[in-house]
Amino acid sequence: MAGSHSISLLFVVFLTITVGVVVRAWRREARTQVQKEAERPTPQPVPAPLSPEDVDRLLDQLGSSNAAEAKSADRKLGEYFRDRAESRSSEILRPIINVATREGAHDAARGFCLGVLAAIQVPGARQILLNALRAQSPEVRAAAAQGLWHLRDPTTVASLIEVLLNDSSYEVKSSVTSTLGWIKSPEAVPALMFYFEKGDKRAKVDAMWALGAIGDPRSLLLARAALAHRYRRLREAAKMALGQYDFQRRERDPRPEKYLP
Repeated sequence: MAGSHSISLLFVVFLTITVGVVVRAWRREARTQVQKEAERPTPQPVPAPLSPEDVDRLLDQLGSSNAAEAKSADRKLGEYFRDRAESRSSEILRPIINVATREGAHDAARGFCLGVLAAIQVPGARQILLNALRAQSPEVRAAAAQGLWHLRDPTTVASLIEVLLNDSSYEVKSSVTSTLGWIKSPEAVPALMFYFEKGDKRAKVDAMWALGAIGDPRSLLLARAALAHRYRRLREAAKMALGQYDFQRRERDPRPEKYLP
């Protein structure tokens, strides 16, 4: 009887262990499946096609005094024109170009249209953006400078420098410095250095980021001096610039440094 009882007890223990192993394995598999489902990208809905009349209507709503209506129009237009290469030669661009080139258009609508033309690089966008740099509205001029960032065209540097030196709006100049830094043309360095020396602390930060992105050694002394500035954001920009100068130096001369024994 004692032997039989021991065997029964061992069987119960074995069965309990087996069930525990199976349950743990099942839970691990269930967790794995849940994680895979969570990591699986959610399919993005394809925006419904828009007609030129739809675009005209939505652009009008961008200038609405009703904030909810303007926000809804911006979302719908953004979803439709985001990465839509097929719209480059479509009739759908007609109202976009019309608003982008019309001086009397609402600032928000015109700025949006300039961004679309630049982002999908419509033929003729460069000249439209350059013309918009002379618009009456600072918001439109800033949007034009941001649009030129997308083109990254060195032939636009001279026009951007002219705006940087003569425009009265900080927002416009901030967009211009960002674009000049992205284009990375050494032609812009003297103007950016002048803007740094004459501007307030916001201008100095913008100029330093652009100069650092270009990495021209002519502005190295400015960056070193800015490390001691009391404004934290300027010190951070100077550190970035100095790192970029060092990177450019190593690119030009990749030989390893020699150390004294």
